[in-house]
Amino acid sequence: MTTQATATVNNRTLIPVTRSLNWNRRVLLTVSVPNGWLDVQKICDKVLTLPDDSRTYVFTAWDSVKLVAYFQSGLAAQAR
Repeated sequence: MTTQATATVNNRTLIPVTRSLNWNRRVLLTVSVPNGWLDVQKICDKVLTLPDDSRTYVFTAWDSVKLVAYFQSGLAAQAR
């Protein structure tokens, strides 16, 4: 199941995301990065949150063909 949402970046900026479940049933947020790595550099060190979810999401990967960045929950304690 995939849904559209708006995530908060570091408790300030709002960005549109797509929320889905990955292969191991963790919530995965997908962010469009139309300028490729230039956009990824700006967001890869950010923590995303959703208004209806207490989890935090951190950058896990990006796809240079699809021009999207992926953020996954459950990794914040390990990444920070």
